[in-house]
Amino acid sequence: MAVPASRLPGTVRFLAAIFDFSLWWAIFRIALGLLGVMAFVALLIWLCERRANPAFGGGRAARGFASALWWSAVTMTTVGYGDVSPQTAKGRVIAVIWMFISLVLVSTFTATMASILTTERLNQGAVIRGLDDLREIRIGTFADSSTAQYLEANHIDYKAFGRNELFEALEKRKIQAVLYDEPFLRYVVRSQYPGQFTVLPLNLDTQIYAFAVREGSALREPINRVLLRKIHEPAWRDLLYRYLGRAPG
Repeated sequence: MAVPASRLPGTVRFLAAIFDFSLWWAIFRIALGLLGVMAFVALLIWLCERRANPAFGGGRAARGFASALWWSAVTMTTVGYGDVSPQTAKGRVIAVIWMFISLVLVSTFTATMASILTTERLNQGAVIRGLDDLREIRIGTFADSSTAQYLEANHIDYKAFGRNELFEALEKRKIQAVLYDEPFLRYVVRSQYPGQFTVLPLNLDTQIYAFAVREGSALREPINRVLLRKIHEPAWRDLLYRYLGRAPG
């Protein structure tokens, strides 16, 4: 996986993420939306309970709505202290509906926050560790490639590009990462985008490269012997480092 490079140390990246305005703005918008939904449910429950239930103000609008908002918040977060609860049939129906809706809202909030934090970690140069992390970011790869087939088989969304457009999209932040064969990515990044992109050590699937020969060909054994000899020579490691930036582990 190729991603934008970050030269900042780990501690600085962490602090940059904590004080990033875009991160807190995204959290603020989510919290504002939840507060709006809570206020709407609080209004409904207060309208149903304001005359029949002293816990919701006993006729005093401000105090009653504040109690309804408190009940709405503790119900949504599944805390449920029990100090305020609806007594009318309409209020209890609204309460049951709100409990089920709250489960969905809390799950959505958790998933959204995980997505935001994963994206922020990626932007700050953090390591993506597995397949599940790929579902939270915008990925690009070559159309009709084995990588595209792999992503489709695992139901992961991606955008397909040609070679020039692919790295241009990463440069312009239209996508957050390029997923493809490691040797190719290392060569392109090392030769064309040094210091601009970096390749993360993410091994999702192993593909074997080979020479194809006819069945029973006399070339099979000599080719195997030469390959085994070559990959154990120091010159082979030097060649890999020259083109890929590292020797095999």
